[in-house]
Amino acid sequence: MAEKFENANGGTPRTEFERSIARRSASDGSSSGTTTKTPPLVDGNGSALKRDKTNAADDQLKALKAELENLKHSVATIATTARGVASEKVDVTVADVEEALKRNVFASVGIAALVGYLWGRTR
Repeated sequence: MAEKFENANGGTPRTEFERSIARRSASDGSSSGTTTKTPPLVDGNGSALKRDKTNAADDQLKALKAELENLKHSVATIATTARGVASEKVDVTVADVEEALKRNVFASVGIAALVGYLWGRTR
């Protein structure tokens, strides 16, 4: 699995999640025999966390929290971009409908009259 991340990204894993998967697969013996130095865990500021056995869980928790914050920012950026694209598409669609109604005035009035008549018959 470590080879998969290294090949997919064109280098070493960049996120802490990818690094932890690479470390786990390397410790399971699923690497291809190449020895790579395990990248250190980092906190939210990018500072390397200490690698002693007593604080390993705390370090991993801090690294996961930092990764979660990065993911929150990524999702917020994607959501903002998606909202902008959707808003733009709605505006374009409304403009297209308005233009079609302006080009076909008589058909628009006829359709509106038919809808009004049908609406009145159901009431």
